[in-house]
Amino acid sequence: LNGTCGAINAAHLVDGFMRSRAVDLAMIVAGDVDPGASRGFTFGRSGAAMLLRWDAGEAGFQGFHFKTFPEYQDLFQSAIGWEAARGTRLPFQSAGENLLEVVERPGYLERSVDCAVSTAREFLAGHGMTSSAVDVLVAAHTSPAFPELLANRLGIPGSALVHVATALQHAHTALPIAALAEADRGGRLTAAHQVLVVTAGAGITVGLALYRGA
Repeated sequence: LNGTCGAINAAHLVDGFMRSRAVDLAMIVAGDVDPGASRGFTFGRSGAAMLLRWDAGEAGFQGFHFKTFPEYQDLFQSAIGWEAARGTRLPFQSAGENLLEVVERPGYLERSVDCAVSTAREFLAGHGMTSSAVDVLVAAHTSPAFPELLANRLGIPGSALVHVATALQHAHTALPIAALAEADRGGRLTAAHQVLVVTAGAGITVGLALYRGA
């Protein structure tokens, strides 16, 4: 429900349930598909799922952080509105249909990177770390250019980036899970000491997670 940041929101909620021992296993499912009646919908048809289980050891998600920059809220918006149309109409109803409209304005990518950089530095400092401690960077945004721009600004080498398959580069809600799955398939999640997950979406909202490998 929160676009690119939604999967990390869900992981944060699951983390709370697990720490209180309310649950031991949870599934997070995310995905997008063009509803047909849309304007400006450029995300690829995709879906992803992730299982999280409780483990008392040191591996796994270590912390989460979210920050919203409402001064940039007009740069990316999505809303459902009514699109009137001519033609036959039912009694007491106007002719038309619900329309999902996505609007991305110039400067959204650049401001997203700015917000993500400042929030990531704040988050890492809160854990007594700097970006030099990050072994693997998982970054998700509507633009495929976001991960490299973010890595450059944070001073994290390109070799630390996780690259998803070309078919998933334009995923939206499913993208963070797809990137984590790619890192897991390559054994990088297990081998890494510190994995930083950075997502940025409408708001502008930045969602972060710190993951420790086994």
